[in-house]
Amino acid sequence: MAFLTSHTSHTSHTSHTSHTSHADYVSYSGQDASPLLAEGLIASQTGLNHWELDGQRRPLFANPIVEDRKGFGGKDQLITSPRRRFFEMEAEPRAYVCHAELMTLLDIDSTVDTSSADVVAEAKLVLRNKARPTLLTLQRPTYKLFRAQLDLVHEMSKERRERYVEILPQVYPAHAWWAQVVGLRPDRHRMTLEFLDAALNFTCSTVFRLKQLFACPRPFEYTGDLQPMLMTPGHDSWPSGHATESFLIARVLDSFARQDDARAKVDAALFEVAARIAENREVAGLHFPADSAAGRILGDTLGRLVLWHSAGGQAKVELKSREFLPSKFYANDTEPRAKPHLPNEVSDFDKDYGGTTLTDVVDPPVPTQPYMQWLWEKAQQEWA
Repeated sequence: MAFLTSHTSHTSHTSHTSHTSHADYVSYSGQDASPLLAEGLIASQTGLNHWELDGQRRPLFANPIVEDRKGFGGKDQLITSPRRRFFEMEAEPRAYVCHAELMTLLDIDSTVDTSSADVVAEAKLVLRNKARPTLLTLQRPTYKLFRAQLDLVHEMSKERRERYVEILPQVYPAHAWWAQVVGLRPDRHRMTLEFLDAALNFTCSTVFRLKQLFACPRPFEYTGDLQPMLMTPGHDSWPSGHATESFLIARVLDSFARQDDARAKVDAALFEVAARIAENREVAGLHFPADSAAGRILGDTLGRLVLWHSAGGQAKVELKSREFLPSKFYANDTEPRAKPHLPNEVSDFDKDYGGTTLTDVVDPPVPTQPYMQWLWEKAQQEWA
């Protein structure tokens, strides 16, 4: 689900097989072991014998690195600036570091159904700080509601022929759709893509945990007549992962791209794309509308949390306490009390879900080494 790793189809580098320097570099970095290259490096190191000069250890590079941490400073010592070393890491280990930081933000408190000790009826996403405010309350829809929505899913399946050209590429992160709206490019927005990757990894960990807790079957498990056009993923249905990810991406990209008078148009377009991606999963027969409705509010909530943690007031987002209660959201088992505001007001979640701004949470705590803040600052510069 990661943006950067999904660019492996761009084989312009790997297709230049005559450029063996690329392959040698990969082997030297330890990704692919090459006995022949290792023998050559050993021979070179032995033959050159350049470790000492005039009886003293010589620096490896022309510009010696100097230690700048308190207590370690001294002549000819090494720099170990955490920020500098962070950006000198490869993207993959940097992503692990960011994921570990984000996973410290939330607790998930769950309440089981009184009629069944192993079924979760409600889960709360609680901010892990001294006040422990609840960011989002999710109540599990009833089986009656899911069954009632089967007719909606079946009716939407009639659009598969028209939409399959969208549905198939959107199985993976739909970066082409986001690029179409805000001009996202891997060469110009590398740090933005890394920031999105970190946010998505955090989101996936959260949404899969919720799916497991609520254990809501997929539409095909109710009836074989739906015949999904894709293989159904091997995890539960509610809330929708694609909806959650898409609305998170829309919220995060909105914070980067909204810089001028066209802000409202960018805002609407991003959230329209997110809604379309979510709906396409319903058309494919993989999700109920209720799955997308919950994913919509979950994704926006997690997007706000990531931005608040990484950028504080600079991201211009508010943390809100929200809830998705099927009994309040749906007037009956199939129709929302108010149609989701599409397309002109799609981002106005409070009209559909309600929400109270958290006034007791002003500034996020700053970690000793704020990796996500560093990454956000780099990403923000790409849009300046």
